[in-house]
Amino acid sequence: MEYGGTFWSCITYDVLAQSVAELPADERLTDVVGEFHFASPMTALELASIDGTCRWCFEMLRVKLVRVFLSRNGMRAILVFRAPDAESVRSACRTVGATLDRSRASAIG
Repeated sequence: MEYGGTFWSCITYDVLAQSVAELPADERLTDVVGEFHFASPMTALELASIDGTCRWCFEMLRVKLVRVFLSRNGMRAILVFRAPDAESVRSACRTVGATLDRSRASAIG
């Protein structure tokens, strides 16, 4: 896939396939999109391990990695998380030492 002159590859993870409407209000999660830039190239597997690095933190904040889009040169990535809000994702990423360039809650269909 090409976007903005950069070629991207994707890894998809299975997540809870339950409809948001079926969940109690306090368990409803949203998709949060985070953009990262790196000083040196990363691999898709290195990025995929981000939620395993500090699993207790991700579980406590109810953040789940759903999808990884990595540029072919490994210098940029877009990660999709399922979480209560964007701040939960920012907090979890700070804990593992990953700094988000941008993040926002999003409806992904």
